[in-house]
Amino acid sequence: MIEVTILIPQTDPEGKRWPGGTLQTWRGWLATRHGGFTLGQSSVGGWMNAQGRVMLEENQEYTVAVSGLKTLPGLLSTIRLAKGHFNQEAIYIRYLGRAELI
Repeated sequence: MIEVTILIPQTDPEGKRWPGGTLQTWRGWLATRHGGFTLGQSSVGGWMNAQGRVMLEENQEYTVAVSGLKTLPGLLSTIRLAKGHFNQEAIYIRYLGRAELI
């Protein structure tokens, strides 16, 4: 199995906390699509927007286990779902010692 960690921002692009149902829906999708998840640590990170401004955001780690690269289409579907659900341009993930913005 391969562990994949997905960082989800704890606020919307305007800085407001997600309503409880938003995170509950996300957690339900992870459990349904991947059999479960592990809630990891919170972290604060920054990135530069198109206007050159450093944007800070608090993230929560969600780790899922996938059976291997053959399940990549399902994982990519989960990432696309997260991007839309959380109104994000990209989602940061870590797996096998690598990191990517998808």
